[in-house]
Amino acid sequence: IWKGLCCRGVWILWHGGHLKGWSLLFPGKVFVESEGYHIESISNYSPHYIYSPLSNAIGIASRLRDDPNLLTQWVPPRCLFTDSELSSKAQRKWISESIKAPVYDIYASEECFVLGAECKHENYHIPSDEVIIEIVDENGKIVAPGTVGRVIVTSLMRKSMPLIRYEIGDMAALGIEACPCGNPFPHLTEIHGRMNDLFVLPSGKEVSVYQLCAFTKVSLEIEKHVGRWQVVQVDMNNVEVRVTPRKCIEGSEEGLQKGAELAGGVLLKAVNKALLDANRNEPSNINISVIVSAELPLHPRGKRRNFVSNVR
Repeated sequence: IWKGLCCRGVWILWHGGHLKGWSLLFPGKVFVESEGYHIESISNYSPHYIYSPLSNAIGIASRLRDDPNLLTQWVPPRCLFTDSELSSKAQRKWISESIKAPVYDIYASEECFVLGAECKHENYHIPSDEVIIEIVDENGKIVAPGTVGRVIVTSLMRKSMPLIRYEIGDMAALGIEACPCGNPFPHLTEIHGRMNDLFVLPSGKEVSVYQLCAFTKVSLEIEKHVGRWQVVQVDMNNVEVRVTPRKCIEGSEEGLQKGAELAGGVLLKAVNKALLDANRNEPSNINISVIVSAELPLHPRGKRRNFVSNVR
């Protein structure tokens, strides 16, 4: 990914606690997540590559769109890698257009590190010399390529404690045909996110984060009004669209609150459509409401989760 040791990289971490134990093998800088306020420092350093959680990459993109003066100082990297938080194609395209550089996603886990690296054809190539990935059904049987199932990993690199056919709690699908990019390694075509984040309809049908991400393009259109957003299934019959007002733009507190409420309404309609599509155009019979709050809680690991299910 980094094309050797003669390059400059920037890592953006979720919080200061992640700095413990970090060592860089080549020239690089580490910043702690700050809603995109490292733009000046990053531009001064002129990195070849940026490695960032999705939420902070969106923060950088939003600030560049908000302030044309920042864009004149911005030095585009060769590319930006997103990781840690599930992203959609629409999000990566939006970030790419904002930062004037390609954006590729990295699929990784704490147990095995990189499980897949996205190529220009939007496939996630598996480093098969380091990890073996199998996709199985609920009974543990391997499913055909193209079928969504549970992700099972076997690490070929761990020396202290082997991991053999270990279930990491994700859902994904293997590619059917060879990738046009020419990479001979097998690849994943769809990453559906955590099994614990599945939304469950009253009918019993389960909806993955990948399916819900279909409306993410809408969420990007209302970025100027929303600081953060989160869709939470509170129980089997209720879903809440939670939004926070955008803090880094000018305007009265009442105006920012109103803008967040309107944006929340747009997201509500999009969520309702996503659930309807997932339920094959039959009403899901779920009540969806909008809640505007000052802050949204982070995951204990510091991640910003856009979809949370309290039903699973």
